[in-house]
Amino acid sequence: MRDRIPFVRKRRARKGWRSRVGTLLVAVLAAASVIPPARSQAPAQPTLPAGSREAARAKDAVETNAVPIEELVARAETAEQANDLPEAARLYERILEQRPDWAAVKLNLGLVYHSQQRYPEAVRILSQVVEQDPELRSAMLFLGASYYSLDRYAEAVPLLERYLSLEPASDEARPFLAASYYALNEYQASALQYLRQISLTPGNAALYFHLGEAYSAMAAVLVRRLEDGSSDSEVASGNSGYYRILADVQQSLDEKKYALAESRLGEALALDPENSEGRLAYGYYRLANGDLAAAKTDFEAILGNEPGHCRALQGLVDVGMGLQDQAGLAEAVRRLLAVWPACLTFTVKDSGQELQTDFSGSDAARTKCRQTMAKRSFPANTAGRVERTLVMASCLEIQGAVPAATAALLSILPESPRDRYLSFQILLRLAQRAYRQSARLKPNSPLLAGLRAREFERQGNLESADAAHRNALLAAGSDPRSLMAYARFKARIGRADEAAPLLEQVLQASPHHPRANALLADVFLSLDRTADAIPLLRRAVRLNPGDEPSRRKLATALDESGQIDEAILVLESAPADSDGQIHFLLGNMYRRKGERQKAIDALRVYQQRRRPSESSQ
Repeated sequence: MRDRIPFVRKRRARKGWRSRVGTLLVAVLAAASVIPPARSQAPAQPTLPAGSREAARAKDAVETNAVPIEELVARAETAEQANDLPEAARLYERILEQRPDWAAVKLNLGLVYHSQQRYPEAVRILSQVVEQDPELRSAMLFLGASYYSLDRYAEAVPLLERYLSLEPASDEARPFLAASYYALNEYQASALQYLRQISLTPGNAALYFHLGEAYSAMAAVLVRRLEDGSSDSEVASGNSGYYRILADVQQSLDEKKYALAESRLGEALALDPENSEGRLAYGYYRLANGDLAAAKTDFEAILGNEPGHCRALQGLVDVGMGLQDQAGLAEAVRRLLAVWPACLTFTVKDSGQELQTDFSGSDAARTKCRQTMAKRSFPANTAGRVERTLVMASCLEIQGAVPAATAALLSILPESPRDRYLSFQILLRLAQRAYRQSARLKPNSPLLAGLRAREFERQGNLESADAAHRNALLAAGSDPRSLMAYARFKARIGRADEAAPLLEQVLQASPHHPRANALLADVFLSLDRTADAIPLLRRAVRLNPGDEPSRRKLATALDESGQIDEAILVLESAPADSDGQIHFLLGNMYRRKGERQKAIDALRVYQQRRRPSESSQ
């Protein structure tokens, strides 16, 4: 560590790299998977008068040769403590000209680069430090954070995991790791990391919000799997479409799109009129729509065939509460309690009551659910194990034991349409619990304002969505995440000319943000401003070489601008081509250049790598 080098003072532990970590955590939690906001702002580097570059170089040479190196280190540290980061970086760079292998000074310089949001330079210098000393934890952490800030999540993950293996009780790297997993579509791993971080810092509202996002993403994956009908069991049952429709109904009810929910319910009932899941969904649709008498009829019809159907009984409780029918409510509660111990299954809502949620220890809930589960029997096969685990997960969720419910749910791979649908329901309820906890801790969170904006947009209420985005900006002080979300919204509704200034604001504060560069380039392309888009795409690809969509857009824009040779070089230098699309573009460009064999070879690679859905078309 630093105290191995005599001239790098121990007093740097004043705040040291751990103080920067505190600022980093504010960043990653405010922006999760987007960008850490600016650290404490350093004064702008002064503009040198004309002809002074030579003078500055002369000063550097004199300074490096004449001043003892210890004194340069002390000056650099003093500049850094005074938040004069440009001067600190300049001095550290001068020191490394004399002592290029001095790992501690390289580390200091890398951290300064990171604080300046000069992430490419931070990656370059911190990579050298980690190569020199693979156990230097601060370098490992900040290199991972720099990769994260450049959207290079696959490179961030192993570094952050390694750091946490050395510092398992640390709460510094985990938000970056959770957000990186989320960006890589590894939502289960993301949720587990957020839960672990919550156990360490339970008062942070942003953690619960991002946990809710991870649960919601997992639920969306299950919906897509219902739609795809990918497993043999789904093909055999023929029910994948049915449960996909019910998932759509649930989402439509959550978004208060009652007409759409009713239409989809009609489709479900036409497919399988005898299935109680559809009848139940219809009852809850009518309940949400205020048709309490009809909802009661639906629930009673289900109970006529299945007297112990818990969700139908809960529906009757909700109806009794809605009608303020004390006698009916008391009877519904009596019937529910009579079967509850043997019927712990899946609830749709909290029966109008706010249940307690435990995001840490869940031992009492586990014990209670195990005692209840002992009263039930399940088939001694794989399907029985899955059913038992789903019922256990639902029981734990009902008790509010979020980590235990999550662990149970993630221990199985639901294959049948019904199991996927029920898993989807549990995940939605876990997400709702996480969002509610975030709102309790920080009611005016810009993250929640952004969530409300998305909900308004899904409902087609664009005016309210726009207002919610503006509220998010007010609450967040125009942070990059809120600006980018607002810009995306503007672009989606066809107001690209209003999106551009928002993204330009982001890039003024964070010029090295790959996605901000790429998104502004998309906006310019939609406005037929190809010449303005090209430098942004160049920067996005330079910052994140693995960004295949931006690389393809850059090559296409160059080609359309008459620069086909550079376009080919851009494609040929791609580090990977996951779906063959880069080779598809290359093949066509080679063909137009008259390079027949290269075109054939490139298109052959495209055929091998293209996705199954494309090859079947």
